[in-house]
Amino acid sequence: MIELLVVIAIIAILSVGAIAAYSSAQGKARDSVRLADLGVLNGQTAVYFSDNSAYPPNNTKAAYTAALVPAYMQAVPNAQGTNPYIYGTKLVGTGDGTGLITAYEYAVALESSTNTAKATNDGGNSTQYEIGTDLTIINAAGTGTGAAADDHGMSWNNTGVAVVGDTGL
Repeated sequence: MIELLVVIAIIAILSVGAIAAYSSAQGKARDSVRLADLGVLNGQTAVYFSDNSAYPPNNTKAAYTAALVPAYMQAVPNAQGTNPYIYGTKLVGTGDGTGLITAYEYAVALESSTNTAKATNDGGNSTQYEIGTDLTIINAAGTGTGAAADDHGMSWNNTGVAVVGDTGL
């Protein structure tokens, strides 16, 4: 009887370790998809700029998607897990939110502690992985650093629904 209890205890301990390792692996996998998605978005934004001498609009998710799909990608990727993808832009304009988008930034919070160096060493804030032409647009809170009327952004979640749209970042 004692041998059976010992075997059950050993199995329970091994199960806890396996569950923890599995959970960590899932987070790393979602982070890998996040990094790849932002790389694709960054690359297609650069191609869009090359063709149009402007960056994609950010006033709504629909306008952003219409600018990129289908000419530059088949679909705008949805965020992985609960961490939204953020697209922020810097405008040179009249202070009323209209004007030329002169710089952009994509950001996403990574969940795996093994990816902390990627978020810390990308040149922007230390809590999110950032990529783009100006890594100072989006701050650690996922909001902007500039004047509300001239810096705008949006974010979308894992179902593709805009969770922030046309906000003064």
